[in-house]
Amino acid sequence: MKKGFVFIPYVLLLVLFTACGRFQSNVLETETFTYIIAKDGKNLQFIDKSSGIDYCRLDKDSYCAQVFLNDTEYNATKASFDGNLLNLE
Repeated sequence: MKKGFVFIPYVLLLVLFTACGRFQSNVLETETFTYIIAKDGKNLQFIDKSSGIDYCRLDKDSYCAQVFLNDTEYNATKASFDGNLLNLE
């Protein structure tokens, strides 16, 4: 076996792990619900565990937070955890 062929699986694994890290989301979970927020602040899922229903709107983008200033709506553009603290920008 040539050494070059051994290198290819490692490159594929590196690409896979890099892509997975880029698309990570923020998960808030309790006994009753699971709430998933994308890194860009968009709501991905809000699941009621007792019924299994996802209450997140899929027909248009919704955000985990909005601020209204002078009749203008500003959506969260970044969401990340720092330990147990959810930071929103």
